[in-house]
Amino acid sequence: NIATASISRMAEPWWKARFEEKQAEIEGGHPQLIWLGDSITQNFERGGPEPWRDFAPVWAKFYAPLHAINLGFKGDSTCHLLWRIENGELDHIRPKVIVLLIGANNFGHIHTDAAQTFDGIVKVLDVIHARQPQAQVVLIHVLPSIRSTWVSANTEAVNRLMSQRLGSPGWVHQVD
Repeated sequence: NIATASISRMAEPWWKARFEEKQAEIEGGHPQLIWLGDSITQNFERGGPEPWRDFAPVWAKFYAPLHAINLGFKGDSTCHLLWRIENGELDHIRPKVIVLLIGANNFGHIHTDAAQTFDGIVKVLDVIHARQPQAQVVLIHVLPSIRSTWVSANTEAVNRLMSQRLGSPGWVHQVD
């Protein structure tokens, strides 16, 4: 299952530069709130130019004061996030809360179905908890999209699996 593998994107120059930039940001601060995810998370850094794409003020107002760091990477799926975590993203820090939004891209380039994507999300949660057992995790379910009937069906299915099978281990709080 590719969704549970650890796959690097370091061959992509922009991705490598972002990873190195975020490593420096992690080392230079003491983040208490970590956002892990894909482009939806990364977009909090976006500043327009259209008013509806101006997300940076939301980050500045609600998350920056909480000593937050944005670890969203455009195009990442569970396998890429696993690589990032296994290669330093959660090292040398002790956040109180980790917000996790991942899985939408599993239905794209790596093309895993709901069951495989669910397994990838569970593995991400396990790796997070092993590295940051003190942290509470807010797991945001995969957001709906209009890409295709197959993607919509698998999005609904993976969210149903999370609701039915993850339970509430006390450190994971699901938001659908």
